[in-house]
Order: sequence, then structure tokens, then C-alpha cells
Amino acid sequence: MLNKHIKTNLWYQPRVQFLAGFIALLRDQERLDERRRR
Repeated sequence: MLNKHIKTNLWYQPRVQFLAGFIALLRDQERLDERRRR
């Protein structure tokens, strides 16, 4: 059971980090857009 969990984690972790980075990028873009509007 633990071994299966580790394999799932190895599959899952990079995707979560990628998603988190992608969302952070989108938020930064939104902030830049707001600054340009003002």
C-alpha cells in the first residue's frame, strides 16, 4: 500500500507543481494588466 502511494505521489507531485506555477504565472499576468490600465 505504501509503495503504491509513493508511485502515485511521484506521478502526482510534478503535475501539482506545474499547476501551481501556472496559476502563479496567471496571477502575475493579471497584476501586470492592472498596472497597465491605471
